[in-house]
Amino acid sequence: MAKTKYTVALSMLVGAALGAAAVTALNAQNKTPGAYAVFAITDAGDPATYKAKVSDLAIPLIKKYGGTILAASNQVTTLHEPAIQRLAIIAWDSEEQAKTWYASEEMKVPRSYFDPNTKGPGGLVTAVAPAP
Repeated sequence: MAKTKYTVALSMLVGAALGAAAVTALNAQNKTPGAYAVFAITDAGDPATYKAKVSDLAIPLIKKYGGTILAASNQVTTLHEPAIQRLAIIAWDSEEQAKTWYASEEMKVPRSYFDPNTKGPGGLVTAVAPAP
């Protein structure tokens, strides 16, 4: 139970901090997304298999459905346990757009590996306008 609380807290912290940074970066481009999808993977299994069965398939679909990858890396510095093995932050115009991508027929293939073989939270956070 405590591990779950840490994972949820970590996800919220990562999502808020990186979402704020992403909003600032996107505002420089005069485009503020409506939502961010944040995946904090604590165990992605074999990196080569993850790349072939998830990343290589999902990245083109993210672009096709209108998402923008703000960060996606295996090089994550742990500030709070549990350690994150892979982090991805994707900007979307709306929460509905992100949900449509994730539930799409095409995403069933990468999710067939992702869902049963990875651990760690993932979710959507609504974007907020940056403070003046």
